[in-house]
Amino acid sequence: MILTELCGDSDGHVKAYDWDRHCKISCEHAMVDTEISCIQGKRWEHAKWNRISEFVIDVKKSFPIRKVVYITTLRRGSKRVVSHWAQEMQQLKIWQPPPNVPRVSNESFLLYLLGANWTNKWPGVEANSVSQRNNFQVASLASVPDDMEVTSEHLEEAKERLKTGSWIIGFTDCLDRLRHRLWTLGNHDSTLALEALPHLQHRTPSAIQFNETVMDELEKQCRFDNELYAWAWEQSTKDQRFVSCT
Repeated sequence: MILTELCGDSDGHVKAYDWDRHCKISCEHAMVDTEISCIQGKRWEHAKWNRISEFVIDVKKSFPIRKVVYITTLRRGSKRVVSHWAQEMQQLKIWQPPPNVPRVSNESFLLYLLGANWTNKWPGVEANSVSQRNNFQVASLASVPDDMEVTSEHLEEAKERLKTGSWIIGFTDCLDRLRHRLWTLGNHDSTLALEALPHLQHRTPSAIQFNETVMDELEKQCRFDNELYAWAWEQSTKDQRFVSCT
């Protein structure tokens, strides 16, 4: 999305680039992280903030960058964890419930939330604490040490992070608004229509209905990411860093 909206031709003839082409596109309006990643051979989009900060310092030493703008999206934590679990059920080699528990079931998801059988093999999730996987956005923004549980103090640190410096913060519930912000930031005509982006296959199971016990545990386990999302949604009505959905 960053490549498509920021780096498209100025005449409006923009193609939705897929991941296979991300190292073949140069950006006219900015040096984007995907371009730097191709040069340096390292992806950093899922790293914790302390590593991203170190990365930015190194990049500034190598390239003539005058200003850094951080771009991210927020998703309600409980939705992200359901999606994360469903993806692992599709992968078949990462996290699995015990043999006597159906993979896509209430019991399976409850075990997942609680960290049972967790071997921490999911790319980008390097923490030893399952609370960091369940509150991944707060843990990343607050640079929570890998062996530490996420706390309310970390939530406040994450909020401060998003209020400090130059940010563009969108919401997964209204990505079209974020796309438009990036499009205009790339010096494009705001009246031009945006082309459809390619989508990943939808993997969240639609047939299963989580019971009350599971839903209560889901909200409990993801409460810090959920609170961050709710706070950011409220901020979007008064802070230009946040791309409002309304």
